[in-house]
Amino acid sequence: LWFYPVVIYASGQVQDQPLTNADKELFADFADAGGKVIFTGQDIAEYFAVLDNTFLAEFLGATFVSGDAENFMLNGIPGNSISDDLYVVATGPRGGANNQQDLDIITATGEAEPLFLFEDDLPEHQAGVRNRANGRDIIFLSFGLEGVNDSLETTGRREVILERLMREWEILPVRENDTNHDLSLAPAEFRIENLYPNPTNGEILVEFQTRNLGLIKIDLYDILGRVQYSESNHYSPGIYSRSISMPNDLSSGVYFVRIYNTNTYDTQKIMYLK
Repeated sequence: LWFYPVVIYASGQVQDQPLTNADKELFADFADAGGKVIFTGQDIAEYFAVLDNTFLAEFLGATFVSGDAENFMLNGIPGNSISDDLYVVATGPRGGANNQQDLDIITATGEAEPLFLFEDDLPEHQAGVRNRANGRDIIFLSFGLEGVNDSLETTGRREVILERLMREWEILPVRENDTNHDLSLAPAEFRIENLYPNPTNGEILVEFQTRNLGLIKIDLYDILGRVQYSESNHYSPGIYSRSISMPNDLSSGVYFVRIYNTNTYDTQKIMYLK
């Protein structure tokens, strides 16, 4: 997750959500580090209301009301920076996946705010919320974005919803064949300046520079992508050195050191000679 500024969890037609406790902790760590998260799909609220209501209320910012919404026509919230003036048809055979059958009715809880309503005269019957409690920014939609009927003349097409979210988070959308934005010209947020000794027989000194204030993770992983060591700390702009001890149970071979945050990363190879 740490390579991306935004992660979307889409449940599709899965009835039993395959999120383990480790998955939920990973999403929480990602959000705490400034990453943006979108949960979208039918039955998510109903599932967590039964098995993990704390995750539903505290992370997603919602309370489960009902699992059989009869209305698939959703309205945005007037004045809301994301959903204002949007009218969404959450299902249909043209322009969408046509896989929405049981939309959950939810209500924002705590500091969360509603994003979409099933009916204007029932403001407590909501189809989407935004939870910005504890410095996080979580979007929870009780309908699947893939099911939105884009073929109808509605304002709430998938492209519009996602583009508003990206602009809200100041993430520049880049479309296919778009030559107006050369991302390669952006200065690196951080980079590994030096990694030594290389080869090493046990200790590595990682020197890196960061331009921004924020959480940075350092991972050591093998050629199969398995993480053998990991640490994370908050850093101010500057140049830093971190010492890493190779775990005793590792065998000699090629390994990789990667530093990263939610936006970018840098990786260098190291040889371990035991």
